[in-house]
Amino acid sequence: MTQYDQSDHIFPLRFDGHRWLENSGVFSRIIAILPNLKAFIEKAATSLESFLIIKKALAAGDTLIARLELCRSVSSEMEPFLCFFQADKPLAMLLYEDLCQLMRTVLTRLAKAIEIDQLTTGSKLFSHDVPNGLLPARKIDIGFGASAAKKTNQNAARTGQVGLLKNCQIMLIALFKNMRSREDPKSRESTLKYPLTRAVPALSPELIKSNPTRATDRFKLLCKKLLESKHINSIQADSALK
Repeated sequence: MTQYDQSDHIFPLRFDGHRWLENSGVFSRIIAILPNLKAFIEKAATSLESFLIIKKALAAGDTLIARLELCRSVSSEMEPFLCFFQADKPLAMLLYEDLCQLMRTVLTRLAKAIEIDQLTTGSKLFSHDVPNGLLPARKIDIGFGASAAKKTNQNAARTGQVGLLKNCQIMLIALFKNMRSREDPKSRESTLKYPLTRAVPALSPELIKSNPTRATDRFKLLCKKLLESKHINSIQADSALK
């Protein structure tokens, strides 16, 4: 059996298409092996469907690298959030604010600063219609790696460059909409729109310290929802607010 030295040979990693978690490494690996993969495709000759799919993708040249670089950049922003909230710890109180911040981060790639500044609350952010206040495709932030790959392809047709940026814009819009409207499979509504989801951050020490008024308002909402669901009684709710 042939023995492979991992320091000299790199192989693809498995991509998990239904979530971003740990996929930045997948994109890094495919970018690293593209030159070897291209050399193999040029030498090989087969009519297998998987081979033809890869051959067609590689024909995109530097635009393929730019798309992969954008995916790597975005997934690197997603991963810390996903890893943190997969921990077996009581983190519900931090979810709402952290997700709002992550959504704003995605929006900074797409939208005008003046538009983002108007989204002062989570409710405004979750109800935001992305096409409003969009930057032109040529001005969106696709990251340093994707920008560098795009510049190496300056000789390509202008229509190809515009198409690349437009595709990147579509991908970022789809990502934002998915974050905003992630649905509960039972209710078919976004779990982030539930009043209880907005109320739980009242227990966050950071919110209590930075904005006592907002923390108090959310705590009142939390007590109200717990009372309505009969998890506490009215006496307990009154005592909790004192």
